[in-house]
Amino acid sequence: MFVLRESGSGASGGYGTVLIVPLEDLPAWLPAWCLDHLGGEPAGMLGWLALLGTEERYDDPLGTALDALWVKRGDAGGAWERRPSDPEAIAATGLFGTSACLADRQQTILPPGDVIGLESTRATFLSWPHDIQRHFTGELRQLLESQSVVHLTRCTSVTMAQVLGDRS
Repeated sequence: MFVLRESGSGASGGYGTVLIVPLEDLPAWLPAWCLDHLGGEPAGMLGWLALLGTEERYDDPLGTALDALWVKRGDAGGAWERRPSDPEAIAATGLFGTSACLADRQQTILPPGDVIGLESTRATFLSWPHDIQRHFTGELRQLLESQSVVHLTRCTSVTMAQVLGDRS
């Protein structure tokens, strides 16, 4: 997901607009937004792009097996594995200044039931028909049968860049 915020000119100094769009829609959606919002804003209004990235990386052999399960059940063929980094995606648009990125990684341990709960909250899982959700969950339970705990690394990043003004 990515979040786009425009600074507001209100007394509170809060945000005027917060938009949340699926990351896969970024290449098509972002240029149109920027063209609609550049040049017509009052003085002092600056557009910023903020990309929030979160993911869990499970230790192998579960990590590799779970990736294969997502590819098998999903319709994207593992496209999330091949997407450019956020700074690369931002730079490729030509619509933003230099981006800044902060990242954090934390190792943790979960019980297998929490892994099932986590994986069943993903948007892709929730978009599937009930029978595919049930099959995916059953296969995930089989992968977790022999594990009393699951080791994973939680990765979180935020990348920000200012919308360029006049590009002429």
